[in-house]
Formats: sequence, C-alpha cells, structure tokens
Amino acid sequence: MLSAIPARKYSVYYLEKNVTTYDENYVAHSLSECLSNMESSFAEKGDFYIVKYMLFKILTDKNIFLTDKKEKCINFLKLTEEFSMSQFAGKTLMITGGTGSFGNAVLNRFLATDIKEIRVFSRDEKKQDDMRHEFQAKMPEVADKITFYIGDVRDLASVKNAMHGVDYIFHMAALVSVPESMSKIRECIDLNVNGLLVVLEEASKAGCKKVVLASSAAIYGDNPIVPKVETMYPEPKSPYGITKLDGEYYMEMFRTTGQVNTGCCRFFNVFGPRQDPKGAYAAAVPIFMEKAIKGEDIT
Repeated sequence: MLSAIPARKYSVYYLEKNVTTYDENYVAHSLSECLSNMESSFAEKGDFYIVKYMLFKILTDKNIFLTDKKEKCINFLKLTEEFSMSQFAGKTLMITGGTGSFGNAVLNRFLATDIKEIRVFSRDEKKQDDMRHEFQAKMPEVADKITFYIGDVRDLASVKNAMHGVDYIFHMAALVSVPESMSKIRECIDLNVNGLLVVLEEASKAGCKKVVLASSAAIYGDNPIVPKVETMYPEPKSPYGITKLDGEYYMEMFRTTGQVNTGCCRFFNVFGPRQDPKGAYAAAVPIFMEKAIKGEDIT
C-alpha cells in the first residue's frame, strides 16, 4: 500500500532514485485506493503529494507506462490538483511583487479557485492600474477579489498595512536579474534579504499560515551537473544567488523556530506572459524565443 510510505521522511529525490519498478496489480490496487480514499487515507498522513508524484512517473516513464491506466491516472492528478487548491477556499492571499510575471501567474491561477481575496502588493502604481483595468475588462466576474496595495517590502509600515487578515503569502518581490545584481549589490541585498525579513516578521505577527518564497536555481552557481537536486551543495556566484540562498536559510529558521510555516520554490528559466525580451536584464527563454521567431541563432 502506498500509504505505508512515510512522506515526511522521503523526499521526491529519494523516490526518484529508489522507486523505479511497478507491477500492474500494484498500480491498479494503488489507484483504486487513492481514488476511493483520497482525503482520509492520504491528505491527513501527508502521503498525498507522494502519491501524486509516483502516479506522474507512471504516466511519463515509458518503461512503466500502462495504457489502460492512463485515464485513471489523469483523473487522479486532476483530483489532487482540485484538493490541493481547495484549502484556499474563503482565504486571503497576498502576493508581493504581484505585478511581475511570476506574481501575475500566481494571481491568475488562484482566481480560478474559491479564494476570498487576493492582495497584490507592489511598488509599481502604473502596473497595478493596468492590471486593475485589464481584469475589470476581461474577467469582471472575479475582478472584485483583487485588492491592490502600493508599497515596498522594505517598508515596515506599508507591509504591515497590507498584512492584516492574510492567510497565505507568495513572496515574489525581488531584484531578479543576475547581471543587474552584480552592479547593484547593496540594493540586491536590501531588497532580497531585508525585504524578506520584513515580510516574515510581519507574517508571524499577523498569524499567517504560510509564506512561500520564490527562490532560484542561481544558488547552484556554475555546477555543470544535471539534473539539479536539493541535496547538491549550493555554490552561488552572484549577489542574486547569494541573497536567494540567504532567503532559504531565513525561511527555514522562521519555520523551525515556530514563528511561521514556510516553503521555498527554486525556479529555473521560467517563461510566460508579461516578460519583455528587449529589456536590459531580460530572461533567457523570452530572448531565445524572439530569436527563433526571427530565424536567428538563439545562442
């Protein structure tokens, strides 16, 4: 039975290295158990996300792919997504740096849930105004869920003002460019570290349930080994990478000392809407895409 796997002890990396073979009866039994006892058997024990990961491997690994189980696997993955998002029903979410490409993606994802309120916190009044008009025009049925707060994460008063009644925080505000951080070291430290500490301290005081930090693969530095895993030794080579690693340590400190629950996501080369390929510090993938469209050498 899958529920025998202690999720809190084994990471995804452990499963990837150790769970490699499945027989059809095992998969069929596991799927049946998951689908019929999802909440009671898995959510409470913390095995829920482990099961989701294992079934994803079944779907994507050609060596263990079972055609007749495809529909069940897909349905289960949809159920896990619905269940994981249901915890936000009636809650208030705050997104720092909410007008950026990352923050906007989080905003759009949560607008499709039964969340009560989403607070967009950023220092760019023009972008907030553009977003407000965009959602009022394109998604009027959910636009009233969004509240805009002007402020800087380094400014205690503005963060505190936006924090009251917040249940969850996605902390996306940061100086995000590696090249820019090399020329603006002090600003990078101030925004990425001191700004995070203000958010964590105020989240703790406000009784926030969880803070999620947008970290980065920049903490790995130039290590050529792929794929990257959580157990690899961090070797950041830039102020940006160093501050993101600092952030992860502070997040863990706040969690282990019981001040506020936290989690970190290490993003790699993310791409999506609202990214400008022409900016001085543009992300890699938008630049590659623009060059490909023009028929130019992308490297």
